[in-house]
Amino acid sequence: MSRARLIQLNTPNPLRRGKVGAFLAAKWIFLLLFCLGRPAAAHAEEYRLGPQDKIRVSVVEWFAATNELRSPLTGEYTISPAGMISLPLLGDTSAAGLDLPALAKAISQKLRAKLSLRELPTTSVEIIEFGPFYVLGEVERPGAYPYRPGLTVLRCVSLAGGFYRINPAVAVQAERDAATARATLQAGAARIDELRAREARLNAELSGGKTVEFPADMLKRKWNSSIAQLLRLEETIFEARRRAFETALESERNAATLLEKELEAHQGQGASLKRQADGIQRQVDNQRNLQAKGLALSGREFDLDRILADVEVKQRDLESRALRARQDRGRAEAAALNAENRRREEIASELQQVQAKLAELWQQVRTAQPITTEAERVQGKNRAFTFNIVRKNLESGSETEITATESTPILPGDMLRVQFGSDQPYSPGPGRSAFKTGALEGAPKGAE
Repeated sequence: MSRARLIQLNTPNPLRRGKVGAFLAAKWIFLLLFCLGRPAAAHAEEYRLGPQDKIRVSVVEWFAATNELRSPLTGEYTISPAGMISLPLLGDTSAAGLDLPALAKAISQKLRAKLSLRELPTTSVEIIEFGPFYVLGEVERPGAYPYRPGLTVLRCVSLAGGFYRINPAVAVQAERDAATARATLQAGAARIDELRAREARLNAELSGGKTVEFPADMLKRKWNSSIAQLLRLEETIFEARRRAFETALESERNAATLLEKELEAHQGQGASLKRQADGIQRQVDNQRNLQAKGLALSGREFDLDRILADVEVKQRDLESRALRARQDRGRAEAAALNAENRRREEIASELQQVQAKLAELWQQVRTAQPITTEAERVQGKNRAFTFNIVRKNLESGSETEITATESTPILPGDMLRVQFGSDQPYSPGPGRSAFKTGALEGAPKGAE
């Protein structure tokens, strides 16, 4: 089929020379208005086309030789997920990421090259239906919705039926569960404060510190009378236990010191008795030498032997007492050491029990807190929502998540995620609260 015949087949209502001039003038006015576009098209000129957008393409060509208009290409097309439109004569044409003038120009150029036209045909592209956007999360009717210009996050939530509302019966049950959970949180917060203060005191005792270093968040709440009283109580216990231990330890050490002095006295007495025994022994030896030479009478040595025997008895008695003193000193030193070790063991055992109870309470509170949060969500208390938009980059094909507000504009293809959050988490009471931004202050790592 020839090119001229093909154009004729695609040209509706051709105007030929000799037709009524008024009809030709009206046709030109219509085409002029059509090419300028309607307000919706004008609004969309800055908009870049994306998948699932539906457009209308109209191509007209004026043949001066025959004084007629021809329309080789006209129709409605939906942009595919790959960003293409399939046009007669031209086949697949890239559309995603282009604005309307750019796509119109691309179609004109391809058509001119395809049909070997002298002039660029006039092409008009108009959006007749935008691609959908998607809403999911805490809304009544999540799903896909047709886009229209001027949509914001809040308007999209409105189109989706508003924020999610739970059945009243479910709300009543949630409030009952929340009441129990709140009681657990209140009792848990007070008990946790008490155990954390005790834990700080036990750590100070175990390390031999002179003062108790309480958690910083508790010191910040010291203005509260309950917290201040709790800290004072632990400081009083710390001082009393420290002084009692130091007194007992000092007593054991004093006993060891006294026994040491007793040993020193025994050693002095022993040295004196030894000197006395040595002197008597020398006298006995001299007496015997003199008797052997006939220079001294016999009998004197017996008195000296008796005196020497008495001294030796005193030496043995003194050695026995010194041995007992050394044993007593060893027991006193061991008692002091054992008292210190026993105290450390008792503190470590008590600290372990406190930490185990704390871990149990943290778990109870972590379990109870989401229940109160859910009840607040059900009842609309402290209600706050967060909005995130997942938007696809038409050029790179990558997706980006954007933190949005109620007034953030929505584009076709956007995925709006509505989530419930609470900017004011439940607090068990002024000053006694151990809570902060939905988590417990001072909670061990991994507890938040």
